[in-house]
Amino acid sequence: MKKFIFVSLFLVFAGLPAGLMAQDGHTSVIIGTGVSDSYNGAPFNVYYRNSTAEMIYPASQIGMSGWIDTLWFYSASSSPFPCTSLNVYLGTTSAESFTSTTSWIFVGQLDPVFHGGTVSIGGATGWYAIPLDAPWYYMDSENLVVAVTKTAGDYSTSSLWRSTTAASNQVLYRQDDDIAGYGDIYSLTATTQGTCSAGLPNLKISFNTSMEAPTCFRPGRLVFSGITSH
Repeated sequence: MKKFIFVSLFLVFAGLPAGLMAQDGHTSVIIGTGVSDSYNGAPFNVYYRNSTAEMIYPASQIGMSGWIDTLWFYSASSSPFPCTSLNVYLGTTSAESFTSTTSWIFVGQLDPVFHGGTVSIGGATGWYAIPLDAPWYYMDSENLVVAVTKTAGDYSTSSLWRSTTAASNQVLYRQDDDIAGYGDIYSLTATTQGTCSAGLPNLKISFNTSMEAPTCFRPGRLVFSGITSH
């Protein structure tokens, strides 16, 4: 079972911009200071057994490139919640929001960064850490996409996430108690209906500043034009 850790906020060092914190070879960026606690559909809704959520975090609010090794969401509940599967994917996009209920960012544009199997989530109020399976390099030329899928054998009425109201619909999610495919990002298609929301979960991103930038970057999205059939 993956181990999840609640920790207190890092100490803020003088000279760092607002929202940035540094300690022990890491710099953390916090996006969102809202205090709204709800059963929002992101990062996942514990009120439903199966869910998929995608979130867009603006590059302008991240303000740096680097190796991400841990993501943190703020739990507003001390009640633990068991999942039978928890998966996290990261990617980038030029889109600033989800413009329709079908404008999913498909898995081909995302990298799997965490596979939890059977995990127990929560148990204390505060920042909830998801340590990535391996560090993932983010370039701040585009906005960050965080996708989370979850399945569970039951639901909870006491587990909540803290969020901030964004300027636009930066969250797209779907959820269901009985259809397991709602917790599978690979089942998304161009006609899959979801729900748009401006309730963006508060996020803390931990960058490992002791790691050097890669010399070879993963390929970006391919664009084809002028193709004709014969």
